Amino acid sequence: MGGSESKNDDQFSEVHFTDDEKRYISRLFSKLSHEKKHLSKDQLESHTGVILGPTLTDNLFRWMLATDPKHHDVREVTLPTFLLCVSKLLRGTITDRSHIILNLAGHGQATVGAKELVKCVDMLLYSFARVVEKSSEFKSWILHRCEDSFTRLALSLLEDLLHTGDSKTKGLSLPIIPEGCEYSADDIENWLSKCSLFLQVFEHVFHQCFCVYKGIQERNHLVVPRIPFAKHIEWSRVKTLLDLPSLIFLNSCLPHDLQHEWRFLFNNQIFGDSFSQLVQHIAGPSKGPSVIIIKDKDGHLFGGFASVSWQVSSKFTGDTQCFLFSLSPHCGVYTTTGYNDHFMYLNVNVQTMPNGLGMGGQFEYFGLWIDHAFSVGHSKAGPKCTTYGSPQLSGKPEFEVDVIEVWAVGPEKKVEGEDTSDEESDKKKSVLDKDPEALAMLSLIGKGPVSEGLREGDETADSPEHNKVVSLF
Repeated sequence: MGGSESKNDDQFSEVHFTDDEKRYISRLFSKLSHEKKHLSKDQLESHTGVILGPTLTDNLFRWMLATDPKHHDVREVTLPTFLLCVSKLLRGTITDRSHIILNLAGHGQATVGAKELVKCVDMLLYSFARVVEKSSEFKSWILHRCEDSFTRLALSLLEDLLHTGDSKTKGLSLPIIPEGCEYSADDIENWLSKCSLFLQVFEHVFHQCFCVYKGIQERNHLVVPRIPFAKHIEWSRVKTLLDLPSLIFLNSCLPHDLQHEWRFLFNNQIFGDSFSQLVQHIAGPSKGPSVIIIKDKDGHLFGGFASVSWQVSSKFTGDTQCFLFSLSPHCGVYTTTGYNDHFMYLNVNVQTMPNGLGMGGQFEYFGLWIDHAFSVGHSKAGPKCTTYGSPQLSGKPEFEVDVIEVWAVGPEKKVEGEDTSDEESDKKKSVLDKDPEALAMLSLIGKGPVSEGLREGDETADSPEHNKVVSLF
């Protein structure tokens, strides 16, 4: 009897809460259980279901029951067990989290299959989306919607765990769900130690379910995958290529100081299929780091991060922070290998040099290339790009461009000696505003400007289109 009580005391000593936090969790338990000593599954779901959904809540409740030392005899959760479980969810070690995920994905077995694990990660990503869609950052976007986007990100996050081939081939083909593979808590713990993005998603989701931190405390204690503010864009004229999982994934890959805001620079749906327009809108010392996203005619979505401003030059520019990425049909990021410094290239109107925009590889064999004709490009890896270690990103080695979209990332760069007062007024004028004769001629021949009404200043803050929120669910 005494030995049993000692064992129970040891277990509940793992509750890593202050006295104030214990009182808060105790009050929450009393509220959910209607002042009773036990918490039912329906009572838990009334609290967590709006974020987790019924399946995850059901598995969470099963895990709570199994955590009770007397779990064979109980069907409801006691306060001590509730405190212990919430402590493991919010303050637990990576070992604790691996056992929790094992239970959320399965039904208390010693191992879990690949399919169940992918489904669990997929549902937790959905839960994260339910939380962030209330934020002002999310409301600054009108994002593309894609049915399989969460599963695509889940497969990418799990690739280190699910990949069964040679480590050198990882990332060179579409991630698949292996048949017949089972994973233990140790396997999951090893994966979690390499996947900080999912750990951040996990922590934020369960913090929102059982909120202990408040305000400044939350900002100081939690590292949350950031949704950037979208600026300088008029959503009535632009349809972004990005969905929420792609935005979360891509923004998490950027340097931390560039994750807070994205500023729209270019989309050929607005400015036309013109390489000169692309260069005009993305090049120059004031633009700063940027993300270029390409959709080819085969439906592949890919691009690159330029760590410095694009500049027209016959030489390669950039640095080791640059990377290439794929967003569809799978998510992947490809960082510099150190083999060469061919990070960024942009050149026009030079007969003796390639004219276009490139990242990685070498002339005629870029990891990513947009020709100066704009409508075509190539991604030649054979089998990996020497600069970034990336595979072929496009559907075909030589692809046709469907959409190109470019965003400046991070705080707006101020160029030394620039007269910002004139710049602000010029931002609200297009090239045709400054040349009324050209505007009149275009109108006469029925070729009015496609960019009419689009201004780089954020003039949409009060427009109905800007404030409209599109739910993902």
